[in-house]
Amino acid sequence: MPLHIPNQCRICEQWHYTPVWLRRGRVDRAWCGPCEVAFTRAAARCIQCSLRTAPGIQRCAACSQSPPNWSLGAAAVDYAFPWSGLINAYKSQGDVGLGHGFAALMHSNPIISRLLRNADGWVGVPLSDRALSGRGFHQTADLITQLRHQLSLPPPEIRHALGRLGTNKAQKALGLHARADNLSGAFMVNASAIDGIKGRHLVLIDDVSTTGATLTAVTDVLLRAGAASVNTVVLARTPKPDG
Repeated sequence: MPLHIPNQCRICEQWHYTPVWLRRGRVDRAWCGPCEVAFTRAAARCIQCSLRTAPGIQRCAACSQSPPNWSLGAAAVDYAFPWSGLINAYKSQGDVGLGHGFAALMHSNPIISRLLRNADGWVGVPLSDRALSGRGFHQTADLITQLRHQLSLPPPEIRHALGRLGTNKAQKALGLHARADNLSGAFMVNASAIDGIKGRHLVLIDDVSTTGATLTAVTDVLLRAGAASVNTVVLARTPKPDG
C-alpha cells in the first residue's frame, strides 16, 4: 500500500496528496489529478501522424495524400504547455523521476495501450552517442522499462535492435526537409535482432515526434529487415504550426 504525502504539482503549483510507494521509493506523479485531466483531454488525432484533426476525421490531409511508411501512430499529449517544459526537464535537466508519470500518461491512452498490448515486440528509437553522453541516460529506454512494468507484460522489448551509423547534426535546429536528409542512412538493424524482427508486428516507441522524420527513417530499416508491420507510439507530438 502506498503512503500518501503532500506534494506540489509541477503544473499548477498547488499542494496535493500523492501516493508514494515506499518499496519503489518514488512519487507516482509530479502533477495533480485535476491538471492531468485538464491537459490530457481526449482529442481527435490523425491515426497515422498523430496531429490533431477535426472531430470525425481519421487522417489528416497530408497523410491522406502521402501516407507515412508506418501503419498506425498514436501520441499521448501535444508537445506544448505544460508537457513540453516537463519533457525538457526530464530529458535535458536530469529530472528522470518524471519518467514514471510520462509512461502512465502513455498507457492510459486507450489507443496507445491497445497498440502496445497487441504488438509482437517493441523497439525503441536509439539515441546518438552524443545525446547519451550529454543526458547521462536514454529517455526512450526508460519509458519502455516503465511501460513494461506498469502494463505487467512479459518483456516485449527487442533489446539492442537498432544502432546508429556515423554522426548526425542535432535534429532540433533543422527544418522539415533537412531533418529527413540528416537521418538518411543513420540507422541500422543489429544482426543479433534480425530473427526477432522478421515477420513480426512491431511498435516503434519514441519520446517526441516533431516532423516524423526519425520515425520514418527507423521504420524504413525495420521493414527492410523483414518486419511484418510497424506502428508508432510517442509520448508527445509537436503540433502543426498555425497558418
